[in-house]
Amino acid sequence: MTHPLRQVIGILVVLAGIGFAAWLVFAAPDDWDGAMDVVRIALGSAALGIVGLGARLVFPDEAGSR
Repeated sequence: MTHPLRQVIGILVVLAGIGFAAWLVFAAPDDWDGAMDVVRIALGSAALGIVGLGARLVFPDEAGSR
């Protein structure tokens, strides 16, 4: 994969992760109680992981791959 293509995909992944996190904070159902609270925490962690993956695509670790 070429570097500019990787950066574009990384930016799109970061934006998708931010959008997912924004949905989780502002638009997710408020009546999630009990076990759904754990699901909400897991979804928040997944959003954080998505943003981290996108950042790794935008800024690859070139020194570590040698």
